[in-house]
Parts: sequence; C-alpha cells; structure tokens
Amino acid sequence: MKNKVYINTIAPATTKPSKNKYIPTITTLSETLYTGEKKGKNLKIENAIGLKITIDNFTVGERDLYKLFPCKYKEFHYSILGKPNSKTGELTKIINIYFPKKMIIEHTITVSYRIKMQQYIFTLRENISQS
Repeated sequence: MKNKVYINTIAPATTKPSKNKYIPTITTLSETLYTGEKKGKNLKIENAIGLKITIDNFTVGERDLYKLFPCKYKEFHYSILGKPNSKTGELTKIINIYFPKKMIIEHTITVSYRIKMQQYIFTLRENISQS
C-alpha cells in the first residue's frame, strides 16, 4: 500500500479562477465617411476580423455579402483576396467594398470590423455640401 500514489490535486487546481489575470479591452474608433462628388465610397480593409455591414437595421456578415441588393444596385460590388507577404510569407486578407452613391443616399449604412484589439465603426453618409 505504500507505493500507491493518489493524484487528486490536479483537477481542483485547473478549475480555480485566477484573480490577477489581465483581461484586455477592445478600444473602439468611430468615424463618419462622406461620399465623393460623383461616385460612391470604396473601402479597403486589410486583415479584418468579424466584418459586419448594417443597412437599415439589417446586419450581414462577411460570408453573406452576396445577399446585399443583388438586383437593385448593380454598381455595388465586393472582393475578398488573399495576398502573400513577400518577407514573412504570411497571407494578408484584403476586402474591397464599393458602395454606390445612390445606395448611400437611400439607406443608413454602417460598416464595422476588428483588427487585433481595435474595433472600427464607419458610418457612410452623403456629402454635407450637397444636402
């Protein structure tokens, strides 16, 4: 019986919460983007996580971008590309989204995404001088 070893301290030790653990916070940057004089607005996003586009309180994620106005706004387009970095060889994800001016005027559009621990929220509006 002397050679028997009971390991009952492993399970309770892993379930104890740590009190002095640093929990990082996400900082938010909010900005309003205005359209040009004749055309719409083009957004180029690199290495974004959790891209969401909200149009008139209807939210669409990155996977469902094809569902946005397939027939109404033919100028609206997007592309998702992967470009390798020449030095490190890591893949850079690039998302290009073009919003036509007519779409920005008729709808309330908000684009939000996260890069590392910073969340970016952009609201698209028409130029102030033309209103």
